[in-house]
Amino acid sequence: MTDVGARREQAPPHLVRLARFALFFGVMGTFGGRVAPMGKPIAAVGFLCVAAMLLSPRFMAHVKVPFVLFAWIGITGATVMWSVQPGQTVSRMVTVIGYVAIGVIAGATLSLDRIRRIIGAAGRVTILISFVTIAAIPSWAVSPEALGADGWTGIALHKNQFGFVGVLTLVCAWFDRRSRSRILWLLVSLTATIGSLSSTSLVLVILFLMYLSAFGLLGAQASPRRRNALMFSGSVFAVVVLFVGANNVPFLTGLIGRDPTLTGRTDIWSTVIETAAKQPVGGYGFNSVWPDGDLEQTGGTPISREVSRRAGFPVVNAHSGYLDVFIGAGLVGLAVAIWILATIGRRSAQLPTSMRRDALWAGGVLLVFVVDSVSESNFALGFVIILHTLAMALVQLPVRSRLRVPTMPKAVVHV
Repeated sequence: MTDVGARREQAPPHLVRLARFALFFGVMGTFGGRVAPMGKPIAAVGFLCVAAMLLSPRFMAHVKVPFVLFAWIGITGATVMWSVQPGQTVSRMVTVIGYVAIGVIAGATLSLDRIRRIIGAAGRVTILISFVTIAAIPSWAVSPEALGADGWTGIALHKNQFGFVGVLTLVCAWFDRRSRSRILWLLVSLTATIGSLSSTSLVLVILFLMYLSAFGLLGAQASPRRRNALMFSGSVFAVVVLFVGANNVPFLTGLIGRDPTLTGRTDIWSTVIETAAKQPVGGYGFNSVWPDGDLEQTGGTPISREVSRRAGFPVVNAHSGYLDVFIGAGLVGLAVAIWILATIGRRSAQLPTSMRRDALWAGGVLLVFVVDSVSESNFALGFVIILHTLAMALVQLPVRSRLRVPTMPKAVVHV
């Protein structure tokens, strides 16, 4: 048994139970955002986790907390000083701390396999409840009646989020042990993804299958150097594709039957980038640019009203996780967000061969999150709990390149 495994077995039972509940509650609350508690209720559970960890100093003294999580809290909290809405930034900071706390306690006490099963369970419950609502009250659970766009929405905030939940559930189910139930859940999650009619989610499924194929070619004995080389080359390829795609948007969107503006996203992005460039270092206050609630009821902020005016419809977020961080916390905040993603990618690529299935799962979750965040504001929602949990859990595990390999003593020849 590794030192990490021993420490997790020594975790106080109440911490383990709280970690399981907090992770499920946080992920479920995010997946089913239209009916489940979000934001402050999840943050309240996070602060309960903080109290529980403070009451277990002997165990927590041996737990590694990645510095990047402190940096995330620090930079997003620092934006209060120059926020356009300081009160809203403080409110959002409470949520950020709660999200990080859930990630810390879950990553410190639960194995990657247990984390995967909890996230998968939250996705399955969300999909099953959504199927019931789609069948029983389609006017509420199926767009366009629900939110003005074709596709299943269920209890998710919108159809694209429901598609993303389907993809995450599929990624978790893929690494279950082979059984009939595994095949069933793969089909169910794929049905949810297709039913959402989210082009992004369908692309994510294709990319995930390509990812599995690429790492399958490496074999089980692939060295960390070869894994890192594949991740680096894949990242370069993705950047090239994005650059070429950005200059051929009408052609590419025509191939998949989408309008060149990506349902108005490009208009939003250009306005957000133009606005963020005026205050690029620290932004305008984390999650403070957009209205805290319905735009018509709150009136929004001057920036959100200007973006809505130029887009031609009410806009409540940047429709891009990276741009939301950029306009809220500037380039410094964006760098920290990318640092979190890089930590997960690097540590998962360096896991020992015996944990290859866990490494592939963590990498798959990272892939779909990175790509989906291009067009969805995942960093502003509870999806970041998954990132915090993965970063925390991976830092606790041994790095393959640092594992000591026993060697045979050299023979001594007496002359």
